[in-house]
Amino acid sequence: MPVVLLIGIVLLAVRPPHALMRLAARLFPSVVFLAPGGRRAVALTLDDGPHPSTTPAVLDTLSAHGGKATFFLLGEAAAAYPDLVERIAAEGHELGNHGLRDEHSSDLSPEALETSLARTHEVLAPFGRVTLFRPGGGWFTRRVLDAAARHDYRCVLGSVYPQDAHVHRRDYLVWDVLRRVRPGGIVILHEGRPERAVVTAVLDAVLPELRRRGYEVTTVSELLDSR
Repeated sequence: MPVVLLIGIVLLAVRPPHALMRLAARLFPSVVFLAPGGRRAVALTLDDGPHPSTTPAVLDTLSAHGGKATFFLLGEAAAAYPDLVERIAAEGHELGNHGLRDEHSSDLSPEALETSLARTHEVLAPFGRVTLFRPGGGWFTRRVLDAAARHDYRCVLGSVYPQDAHVHRRDYLVWDVLRRVRPGGIVILHEGRPERAVVTAVLDAVLPELRRRGYEVTTVSELLDSR
């Protein structure tokens, strides 16, 4: 089965169970879906920022609840709002490469993919170490993985995705994240657009409940290092 088709099934099927994500992790060891074992922790990731309509409120909410996150940033957005990239890094969060703009990495030509990775890295690198890449659209091919490896990136997807890029109902998103989170999980949420401002309310509900359940909310690299 082609890689793109299988990952589409895994990530875009209606709420894949945790066991299926563990299977995907075994089938594709060069891609991070979750971190088996280790302490009771989850990694929080936020895609498609930064943007002044969402990022400051997200950062305020993370600070209020003592959570850390990996922000997979778009190169063009980061170049437009360097003050927000600086704040993300200064507050102890991790920077990740999400390509130049919101598009499917697997659809790009080899040259465009290389440019997307390199230019985004150039924008982010002055603010901190950048070692993680999340392909746009949540799809990957061997070509995408090879390009990431050439740039010394580890490819990161995730295990808990409530489809919040398209569904903006707070109660549903909170319920879906909390029912599927497991130790070692990687939660995927989205910001970067005014219509995604609901992410702040989702975090405001999810973060204290995760703490009540005994979870540490951290970055992807910290989660992987703790195994």
